[in-house]
Amino acid sequence: MKISVIFSSRRPHTWKDLYDQIHSNNVDYEIIFLGPFKPNFELPKNCRFIHTLVKPSQCAEIGFRESKGKFIFAYLTDDYKPEQNHILEILSKSIKAQKDDLFILTTQLKSYGDIVTKPSQEFNNLIIPHAPVFSKRIFNLVGGIDSNFIAVMYDVDLYLRMMQLGCKVYPSGVNFTEKKRPLLEPTLFGDFSNLDKKYFNSVWKTNNKYDFKTVRKIKKFYSNNITSISQEPKGKWKYKSFILFYLMQSNFKNKILKILRLDFPFFRNIYYNNKDNYFIKKFAKLIKFLFY
Repeated sequence: MKISVIFSSRRPHTWKDLYDQIHSNNVDYEIIFLGPFKPNFELPKNCRFIHTLVKPSQCAEIGFRESKGKFIFAYLTDDYKPEQNHILEILSKSIKAQKDDLFILTTQLKSYGDIVTKPSQEFNNLIIPHAPVFSKRIFNLVGGIDSNFIAVMYDVDLYLRMMQLGCKVYPSGVNFTEKKRPLLEPTLFGDFSNLDKKYFNSVWKTNNKYDFKTVRKIKKFYSNNITSISQEPKGKWKYKSFILFYLMQSNFKNKILKILRLDFPFFRNIYYNNKDNYFIKKFAKLIKFLFY
């Protein structure tokens, strides 16, 4: 039973620590690193690097397609730090406890002191998985990631379609803590939640209410040039040249937008804890209208 760990990251200096926390002599596994920057050190034999600068949803699709394991560990981001070592042994034990492959094993994620892996009022009290383990067979059955997403919500959409197929969400036994960011560091959620959440709502909402029984078709990623050219919609990943991409990014602009959007944990917590409040809803709507 092989586990494929998919890790999308632009910070290769974090990869050695990740390998040390994941490595196990008792579990058959591979790690696929994806990102724009090549590591300046030699990767272990069971690790691969895919050099790419495509949009995050496409990056995840590449990793999942390239995986050789029976099960996929969708680690995906270097923003999460495991609270345990030898986490593959924990995951392997949880996988073996299942009767079939109709499951999604979610890690427990703690973000800025709050546990976020719990029934979500926003999503009809469903538990939305974070950095989960799932069967590659199930991934293929649901058709993969919907290419209409750019950077966020694509994973939630994928897991919801897996649940429609009969997958149940169980705890994996692994605990993650979200790393604290520098206050002015832009976030993918801050930059793209407006676009991707709008599409997400368009396919999952009926009469302004979520209906997760909706069966729908997705737009699959096509294989031609999948690692080199972002597929529509591209967001800021529209440049084919690595050099041009970084020249066209304005860090100053992103920091100003982050301030204007109040994209900080303190304000996000106020919003999520009071999102039904009339004044909070009106203020959030104004912020979205002005700065997204």
